[in-house]
Amino acid sequence: MKSIRRIALAAITVVVGITIASLAIGSPPEITPAELAKRLASEDPPLVLDVRSDEEWNEGHIPGALHIPINDIKERRGEVPMDRDVVVHCQVAPRARMAEKALIMVGHERVFHLDGGFSAWSEAGLEVEK
Repeated sequence: MKSIRRIALAAITVVVGITIASLAIGSPPEITPAELAKRLASEDPPLVLDVRSDEEWNEGHIPGALHIPINDIKERRGEVPMDRDVVVHCQVAPRARMAEKALIMVGHERVFHLDGGFSAWSEAGLEVEK
């Protein structure tokens, strides 16, 4: 019984620690689809990180985006350069927020959130690649 209590206490401690860390990190700045389109056409474009599923990606994505599904972000976050602005998106927001926090927790300082996600990008009539 004591070992079950210790395991439960350890699990609660981890969850509380992650929650506190997430609250301390906060949310990165947002960028609109129009602002992102303008920045992608610049001399120093940001990296667009798409954390949607393979199925969503195959239906259409922002041209030039790096695709790392949210379930793979912890294992593949080393593919995201530290020396470049990174704009993270999913379809709307929740998965992107999780990926942003994962990147910030390992030292990424130039992380941005695409306001409205891929839905807002496509609704704005901006280019979609298949």
